[in-house]
Amino acid sequence: MSLINRTASFGATVIIGLVACLFAIRPARAQDWNASLCLDSRTLSRERLTACETAIKKNPKEAGLHRNHAAVLFFLGQPAAALLAYERSDSLLADQPETMMGAAAALEKLGRTAAAIKQYRRSIELDSTRIEAYVGLARVYGSANRPAEAVALLRKALAVFPESPIARTMLGSELVKQGRPKEGVAHLDTMRALKPRIPAMYFLAASALDVAGRRKDALLAIRVAVELSPEYPYYRAVLASILEREKLCGEAILEYERLTSKVSGPAPWGGIARCSVALRDYDRAISAWERATLLDSTYWSRVNSEERSLYQEAKRIVKQQK
Repeated sequence: MSLINRTASFGATVIIGLVACLFAIRPARAQDWNASLCLDSRTLSRERLTACETAIKKNPKEAGLHRNHAAVLFFLGQPAAALLAYERSDSLLADQPETMMGAAAALEKLGRTAAAIKQYRRSIELDSTRIEAYVGLARVYGSANRPAEAVALLRKALAVFPESPIARTMLGSELVKQGRPKEGVAHLDTMRALKPRIPAMYFLAASALDVAGRRKDALLAIRVAVELSPEYPYYRAVLASILEREKLCGEAILEYERLTSKVSGPAPWGGIARCSVALRDYDRAISAWERATLLDSTYWSRVNSEERSLYQEAKRIVKQQK
Protein backbone atom coordinates (compact mmCIF):
# COMPACT_ATOMS: atom_id res chain seq x y z
CA MET A 1 0.00 0.00 0.00
CA SER A 2 1.36 3.46 -0.88
CA LEU A 3 2.45 5.92 1.75
CA ILE A 4 -0.28 8.41 0.84
CA ASN A 5 -2.98 5.74 1.23
CA ARG A 6 -1.57 4.45 4.51
CA THR A 7 -1.64 7.97 5.92
CA ALA A 8 -4.92 9.29 4.50
CA SER A 9 -6.75 9.56 7.80
CA PHE A 10 -3.75 11.15 9.46
CA GLY A 11 -3.47 13.68 6.62
CA ALA A 12 -7.10 14.61 7.11
CA THR A 13 -6.50 15.27 10.78
CA VAL A 14 -3.41 17.33 9.98
CA ILE A 15 -5.29 19.59 7.59
CA ILE A 16 -8.25 20.06 9.90
CA GLY A 17 -5.85 20.99 12.67
CA LEU A 18 -3.91 23.38 10.45
CA VAL A 19 -7.09 25.10 9.32
CA ALA A 20 -8.11 25.57 12.92
CA CYS A 21 -4.61 26.84 13.74
CA LEU A 22 -5.02 29.55 11.13
CA PHE A 23 -8.21 30.93 12.62
CA ALA A 24 -7.50 34.52 13.54
CA ILE A 25 -9.13 34.73 16.95
CA ARG A 26 -9.73 38.39 17.63
CA PRO A 27 -9.33 38.97 21.37
CA ALA A 28 -11.54 41.46 23.11
CA ARG A 29 -10.16 43.53 25.98
CA ALA A 30 -9.26 41.13 28.78
CA GLN A 31 -10.92 42.13 32.04
CA ASP A 32 -9.06 39.76 34.36
CA TRP A 33 -6.35 37.10 34.40
CA ASN A 34 -8.68 34.26 33.33
CA ALA A 35 -10.10 36.24 30.45
CA SER A 36 -6.59 37.25 29.40
CA LEU A 37 -5.41 33.64 29.31
CA CYS A 38 -8.56 32.50 27.55
CA LEU A 39 -8.01 35.06 24.79
CA ASP A 40 -4.32 34.16 24.39
CA SER A 41 -4.29 32.07 21.21
CA ARG A 42 -0.63 31.14 21.69
CA THR A 43 -1.49 28.28 24.04
CA LEU A 44 -3.97 25.41 23.86
CA SER A 45 -3.44 23.94 27.32
CA ARG A 46 -5.95 22.59 29.81
CA GLU A 47 -5.03 25.55 31.98
CA ARG A 48 -6.36 27.81 29.26
CA LEU A 49 -9.52 25.69 29.06
CA THR A 50 -10.11 26.19 32.79
CA ALA A 51 -9.43 29.91 32.40
CA CYS A 52 -12.03 30.15 29.63
CA GLU A 53 -14.63 28.34 31.73
CA THR A 54 -13.98 30.65 34.70
CA ALA A 55 -14.05 33.78 32.54
CA ILE A 56 -17.32 32.73 30.87
CA LYS A 57 -18.99 32.37 34.26
CA LYS A 58 -18.16 36.03 34.93
CA ASN A 59 -18.89 37.25 31.39
CA PRO A 60 -21.39 34.81 29.84
CA LYS A 61 -22.37 37.23 27.06
CA GLU A 62 -18.83 37.78 25.74
CA ALA A 63 -18.78 36.07 22.33
CA GLY A 64 -15.00 36.11 22.09
CA LEU A 65 -14.63 34.04 25.23
CA HIS A 66 -16.98 31.37 23.88
CA ARG A 67 -15.12 31.33 20.55
CA ASN A 68 -11.74 30.90 22.23
CA HIS A 69 -13.20 28.29 24.56
CA ALA A 70 -14.38 26.40 21.49
CA ALA A 71 -10.93 26.55 19.88
CA VAL A 72 -9.30 25.02 22.96
CA LEU A 73 -11.94 22.29 23.18
CA PHE A 74 -11.34 21.41 19.54
CA PHE A 75 -7.61 21.04 19.98
CA LEU A 76 -8.10 18.97 23.10
CA GLY A 77 -10.07 16.46 21.04
CA GLN A 78 -13.62 17.48 21.92
CA PRO A 79 -15.21 18.55 18.61
CA ALA A 80 -18.81 18.07 19.79
CA ALA A 81 -18.27 20.33 22.80
CA ALA A 82 -16.37 22.77 20.60
CA LEU A 83 -19.30 22.97 18.18
CA LEU A 84 -21.69 23.85 21.02
CA ALA A 85 -19.32 26.60 22.17
CA TYR A 86 -19.06 28.00 18.64
CA GLU A 87 -22.85 28.01 18.41
CA ARG A 88 -23.06 29.94 21.68
CA SER A 89 -20.58 32.47 20.32
CA ASP A 90 -22.62 32.83 17.13
CA SER A 91 -25.83 33.38 19.10
CA LEU A 92 -24.16 36.32 20.87
CA LEU A 93 -22.39 37.80 17.84
CA ALA A 94 -23.65 36.45 14.54
CA ASP A 95 -21.95 36.21 11.13
CA GLN A 96 -18.34 36.16 12.34
CA PRO A 97 -16.08 34.34 9.83
CA GLU A 98 -13.78 33.07 12.61
CA THR A 99 -16.71 31.46 14.39
CA MET A 100 -18.05 29.87 11.22
CA MET A 101 -14.66 28.44 10.25
CA GLY A 102 -14.21 26.97 13.70
CA ALA A 103 -17.68 25.44 13.61
CA ALA A 104 -16.98 24.07 10.12
CA ALA A 105 -13.78 22.35 11.33
CA ALA A 106 -15.70 20.80 14.23
CA LEU A 107 -18.48 19.64 11.90
CA GLU A 108 -15.92 18.10 9.56
CA LYS A 109 -14.30 16.26 12.44
CA LEU A 110 -17.74 14.95 13.42
CA GLY A 111 -18.37 13.71 9.89
CA ARG A 112 -21.15 16.21 9.15
CA THR A 113 -19.87 17.01 5.68
CA ALA A 114 -22.84 18.91 4.24
CA ALA A 115 -23.07 21.19 7.28
CA ALA A 116 -19.30 21.81 7.20
CA ILE A 117 -19.46 22.81 3.53
CA LYS A 118 -22.31 25.22 4.26
CA GLN A 119 -20.35 26.89 7.08
CA TYR A 120 -17.16 27.26 5.04
CA ARG A 121 -19.07 28.70 2.08
CA ARG A 122 -20.81 31.18 4.34
CA SER A 123 -17.52 32.28 5.89
CA ILE A 124 -16.06 32.91 2.40
CA GLU A 125 -19.14 34.95 1.47
CA LEU A 126 -18.62 37.11 4.55
CA ASP A 127 -14.86 37.48 4.11
CA SER A 128 -13.16 36.26 0.93
CA THR A 129 -9.69 37.25 2.13
CA ARG A 130 -9.16 34.31 4.51
CA ILE A 131 -7.04 31.52 3.05
CA GLU A 132 -8.05 29.19 5.88
CA ALA A 133 -11.66 29.16 4.68
CA TYR A 134 -10.64 28.11 1.15
CA VAL A 135 -8.32 25.45 2.53
CA GLY A 136 -10.97 24.10 4.88
CA LEU A 137 -13.62 23.89 2.19
CA ALA A 138 -11.19 22.26 -0.25
CA ARG A 139 -10.31 19.70 2.39
CA VAL A 140 -13.98 18.79 2.86
CA TYR A 141 -14.50 18.51 -0.90
CA GLY A 142 -11.54 16.13 -1.11
CA SER A 143 -12.85 13.99 1.75
CA ALA A 144 -16.32 13.93 0.14
CA ASN A 145 -14.87 12.58 -3.13
CA ARG A 146 -15.46 15.83 -4.97
CA PRO A 147 -11.91 16.30 -6.33
CA ALA A 148 -12.80 18.62 -9.21
CA GLU A 149 -14.37 21.12 -6.80
CA ALA A 150 -11.39 20.83 -4.46
CA VAL A 151 -8.91 21.55 -7.25
CA ALA A 152 -10.96 24.46 -8.61
CA LEU A 153 -11.22 26.03 -5.18
CA LEU A 154 -7.50 25.62 -4.46
CA ARG A 155 -6.62 27.20 -7.81
CA LYS A 156 -8.87 30.11 -6.91
CA ALA A 157 -7.17 30.41 -3.53
CA LEU A 158 -3.70 30.43 -5.09
CA ALA A 159 -4.75 33.15 -7.53
CA VAL A 160 -5.35 35.33 -4.46
CA PHE A 161 -2.68 33.86 -2.16
CA PRO A 162 0.13 32.62 -4.46
CA GLU A 163 2.57 32.11 -1.58
CA SER A 164 0.25 30.05 0.61
CA PRO A 165 2.18 26.84 1.42
CA ILE A 166 -0.85 24.95 2.67
CA ALA A 167 -2.97 25.69 -0.43
CA ARG A 168 -0.02 24.87 -2.68
CA THR A 169 0.63 21.57 -0.90
CA MET A 170 -3.01 20.54 -0.88
CA LEU A 171 -3.37 21.29 -4.60
CA GLY A 172 -0.22 19.33 -5.42
CA SER A 173 -1.33 16.38 -3.32
CA GLU A 174 -4.83 16.38 -4.81
CA LEU A 175 -3.47 16.45 -8.38
CA VAL A 176 -1.14 13.54 -7.64
CA LYS A 177 -4.07 11.54 -6.22
CA GLN A 178 -6.00 12.28 -9.42
CA GLY A 179 -3.22 10.76 -11.53
CA ARG A 180 -1.69 14.07 -12.63
CA PRO A 181 1.74 13.70 -11.00
CA LYS A 182 3.69 16.09 -13.23
CA GLU A 183 1.40 19.04 -12.49
CA GLY A 184 1.03 18.07 -8.85
CA VAL A 185 4.76 17.71 -8.22
CA ALA A 186 5.35 21.16 -9.75
CA HIS A 187 3.16 22.67 -7.04
CA LEU A 188 4.91 20.64 -4.35
CA ASP A 189 8.30 21.82 -5.59
CA THR A 190 7.05 25.41 -5.45
CA MET A 191 5.91 24.88 -1.87
CA ARG A 192 9.31 23.53 -0.86
CA ALA A 193 10.99 26.54 -2.47
CA LEU A 194 8.92 28.80 -0.22
CA LYS A 195 10.53 27.05 2.80
CA PRO A 196 7.59 27.32 5.21
CA ARG A 197 8.26 26.47 8.84
CA ILE A 198 5.27 24.11 8.98
CA PRO A 199 6.30 20.45 9.37
CA ALA A 200 2.93 19.05 8.30
CA MET A 201 3.38 20.65 4.87
CA TYR A 202 6.53 18.65 4.28
CA PHE A 203 4.87 15.48 5.52
CA LEU A 204 2.02 15.90 3.03
CA ALA A 205 4.48 16.75 0.27
CA ALA A 206 6.54 13.66 1.09
CA SER A 207 3.44 11.47 0.90
CA ALA A 208 2.47 12.81 -2.53
CA LEU A 209 6.04 12.80 -3.88
CA ASP A 210 6.37 9.16 -2.83
CA VAL A 211 3.24 8.24 -4.76
CA ALA A 212 4.51 10.20 -7.78
CA GLY A 213 7.69 8.13 -7.83
CA ARG A 214 9.89 10.96 -6.57
CA ARG A 215 11.12 9.02 -3.54
CA LYS A 216 14.42 10.88 -3.17
CA ASP A 217 12.51 14.17 -3.07
CA ALA A 218 10.04 12.59 -0.66
CA LEU A 219 12.99 11.73 1.56
CA LEU A 220 14.24 15.32 1.45
CA ALA A 221 10.79 16.62 2.35
CA ILE A 222 10.21 14.28 5.29
CA ARG A 223 13.69 15.07 6.63
CA VAL A 224 12.62 18.71 6.89
CA ALA A 225 9.43 17.70 8.74
CA VAL A 226 11.51 15.74 11.26
CA GLU A 227 13.98 18.61 11.61
CA LEU A 228 11.15 21.05 12.35
CA SER A 229 9.36 18.68 14.72
CA PRO A 230 11.96 16.22 16.06
CA GLU A 231 9.86 15.00 18.98
CA TYR A 232 6.87 14.00 16.85
CA PRO A 233 7.17 10.24 16.27
CA TYR A 234 4.90 9.95 13.23
CA TYR A 235 7.16 12.00 10.96
CA ARG A 236 10.17 9.99 12.13
CA ALA A 237 8.29 6.75 11.38
CA VAL A 238 7.65 7.92 7.81
CA LEU A 239 11.32 8.90 7.48
CA ALA A 240 12.42 5.46 8.67
CA SER A 241 10.01 3.78 6.23
CA ILE A 242 11.30 5.72 3.23
CA LEU A 243 14.92 5.12 4.24
CA GLU A 244 14.20 1.40 4.45
CA ARG A 245 12.61 1.34 1.02
CA GLU A 246 15.55 3.32 -0.37
CA LYS A 247 17.79 0.59 1.09
CA LEU A 248 19.53 3.07 3.38
CA CYS A 249 19.24 0.52 6.13
CA GLY A 250 21.97 1.78 8.46
CA GLU A 251 20.26 5.14 8.80
CA ALA A 252 16.82 3.53 8.88
CA ILE A 253 17.85 1.44 11.88
CA LEU A 254 18.97 4.58 13.72
CA GLU A 255 15.56 6.15 13.13
CA TYR A 256 13.71 3.00 14.14
CA GLU A 257 15.81 2.83 17.31
CA ARG A 258 14.86 6.42 18.17
CA LEU A 259 11.23 5.44 17.72
CA THR A 260 11.43 2.59 20.23
CA SER A 261 11.62 5.13 23.06
CA LYS A 262 8.68 7.16 21.70
CA VAL A 263 6.10 4.53 20.70
CA SER A 264 5.03 1.44 22.60
CA GLY A 265 4.08 -0.82 19.69
CA PRO A 266 6.11 -3.43 17.80
CA ALA A 267 6.46 -1.59 14.47
CA PRO A 268 9.91 -0.02 15.09
CA TRP A 269 11.30 -3.40 16.14
CA GLY A 270 9.99 -4.96 12.94
CA GLY A 271 11.77 -2.23 10.99
CA ILE A 272 15.01 -2.88 12.86
CA ALA A 273 14.67 -6.60 12.11
CA ARG A 274 14.04 -6.17 8.38
CA CYS A 275 16.91 -3.71 7.99
CA SER A 276 19.22 -5.95 10.01
CA VAL A 277 18.53 -8.79 7.57
CA ALA A 278 19.42 -6.45 4.70
CA LEU A 279 22.72 -5.75 6.48
CA ARG A 280 23.18 -9.49 7.17
CA ASP A 281 23.06 -8.98 10.90
CA TYR A 282 20.82 -11.99 11.48
CA ASP A 283 21.28 -12.30 15.24
CA ARG A 284 20.14 -8.71 15.68
CA ALA A 285 17.20 -9.33 13.34
CA ILE A 286 16.00 -12.34 15.35
CA SER A 287 16.37 -10.40 18.60
CA ALA A 288 14.32 -7.47 17.20
CA TRP A 289 11.56 -9.76 15.96
CA GLU A 290 11.43 -11.45 19.35
CA ARG A 291 10.98 -8.03 20.95
CA ALA A 292 8.19 -7.21 18.48
CA THR A 293 6.28 -10.40 19.32
CA LEU A 294 6.83 -9.80 23.03
CA LEU A 295 5.14 -6.42 22.65
CA ASP A 296 2.32 -7.80 20.48
CA SER A 297 1.55 -11.51 20.38
CA THR A 298 -0.46 -11.00 17.16
CA TYR A 299 2.47 -9.42 15.31
CA TRP A 300 2.99 -12.26 12.83
CA SER A 301 -0.67 -12.37 11.88
CA ARG A 302 -0.48 -8.75 10.74
CA VAL A 303 2.72 -8.69 8.67
CA ASN A 304 3.04 -9.67 5.03
CA SER A 305 4.38 -12.96 3.69
CA GLU A 306 7.65 -11.35 2.64
CA GLU A 307 8.51 -10.42 6.22
CA ARG A 308 7.56 -13.89 7.45
CA SER A 309 9.91 -15.34 4.83
CA LEU A 310 12.70 -13.02 5.96
CA TYR A 311 12.22 -14.24 9.52
CA GLN A 312 12.39 -17.90 8.52
CA GLU A 313 15.49 -17.27 6.43
CA ALA A 314 17.19 -15.41 9.29
CA LYS A 315 16.41 -18.30 11.68
CA ARG A 316 17.82 -20.81 9.20
CA ILE A 317 21.07 -18.85 8.79
CA VAL A 318 21.53 -18.36 12.53
CA LYS A 319 20.98 -22.08 13.09
CA GLN A 320 23.57 -22.96 10.44
CA GLN A 321 26.11 -20.59 11.97
CA LYS A 322 25.79 -22.38 15.31
